Amino acid sequence: MKKFLLVAFFLVGTSINTFPAVSIATIERAFLLNQVSLLKNILPEEQYLSLSFPPPLSFSDTFSPEQTYLIFSHIFSRFKTQEFYSIHLYTLETPGAAILKTRWAFQDKQTNKRYVLDVYFFLKTTSARPTIKDIPPEQTAWEIIEIKGFRR
Repeated sequence: MKKFLLVAFFLVGTSINTFPAVSIATIERAFLLNQVSLLKNILPEEQYLSLSFPPPLSFSDTFSPEQTYLIFSHIFSRFKTQEFYSIHLYTLETPGAAILKTRWAFQDKQTNKRYVLDVYFFLKTTSARPTIKDIPPEQTAWEIIEIKGFRR
């Protein structure tokens, strides 16, 4: 119920041109379903991403979109998402930039240990790409530029 209300609140009075609603839904689906393939359409094509996560993931560096895809493939194969939802979207003064705060609870498949992180996604607008099927070409698409996780 919370998730539905949060998404409904985001969509009231905003258009896809000014709000990354499709990208937020894609991020949520990718994590909830442990399907990295869903993230592929919102990773930048020609820009490196900054990724930073505390233990048990324990890495912080800049990666290409292909490397990011492989990293999340590994993460989703080792850890099962138990809970993932958006908490707040912070719009920035710079047009076409926003930070999405989420909560991610996941379990290590080998040890059954549970972890909870606050994960921040830095989103920026880009020209729509033909690979994004949910967005008509004349509208603006959003991409993930940076992902940072913090222990709760």
